[in-house]
Amino acid sequence: MTIEKELYEFVVSDHFATGEGRTTFILITRALPWSEDYAEDMTVITSRAERAEREFTEEFGGYFARGARNISRDEFLKYYSIHIPPWLETQLRERPKPEPGNLHFTQRVNINFG
Repeated sequence: MTIEKELYEFVVSDHFATGEGRTTFILITRALPWSEDYAEDMTVITSRAERAEREFTEEFGGYFARGARNISRDEFLKYYSIHIPPWLETQLRERPKPEPGNLHFTQRVNINFG
């Protein structure tokens, strides 16, 4: 049995505030290393999850990153696929070969009934 390595990191955060409604933040990224992620011997010293969390913080800010969670593809598709375009949902569900190597997707959805 072959276990496929996940190509992307899925980071999400749901923010609720009285008078502000609900805001859902989504980041789908390869979480590729940056220069500061390498040691002197050129080995990568940070995990993909750490790099994805850093990207999330830079995209949406530290306040919203406090509640961010790194989740699996299956969990993302189950709970958050309603927030992404249909073509992207199809891409993530069907996993065509090869999958896009440089996918970097961000989404901020705010709903307020107040």
